Amino acid sequence: MVDVSDAHELKCDLAADVIRRFGVLRLRVNGFSMLPSIWPGDVVSVSGADQGPYRPGDVVLYARNGRLFVHRLVEVGGETAVTRGDALLDLDPPVCAGDVLGRVESIERGGSRVAVAREVTWGRRVVGVVLGQSGRLVRLSVVRLRGNRYLKLQNVDRTQVREF
Repeated sequence: MVDVSDAHELKCDLAADVIRRFGVLRLRVNGFSMLPSIWPGDVVSVSGADQGPYRPGDVVLYARNGRLFVHRLVEVGGETAVTRGDALLDLDPPVCAGDVLGRVESIERGGSRVAVAREVTWGRRVVGVVLGQSGRLVRLSVVRLRGNRYLKLQNVDRTQVREF
């Protein structure tokens, strides 16, 4: 039997290995911490560390405690990096620079490519915090942003959609 924490650790190791071997990793984002820049269900393409030095404002993928995070880089100093999700008020604890796996180069949302914002305005941060605190509001926004594509497939009543 595989422990849940072991499974998460394996995912982190696999992600790091894919980036090292192939230079790029694509993964689907599940969390709310990067709203409104990155939405649950978006697919991000991450390029490895050989793409130049990281700068504040970059959105990076890093591993911590057997989990993967996509957050914005706030500060780089020596052997540590400080990040924060766009929808979060507090900074993340510093992470070893070696745990940063790569930089988000592109975002795909609903089949279209979305630009990666280099900075977050105060207004976008407020929107992110509000959305991040309300799972129901996020689900409604996702359905609206995705053009109700899930509902159009089979003409399903909105109360039956449980994909989010």
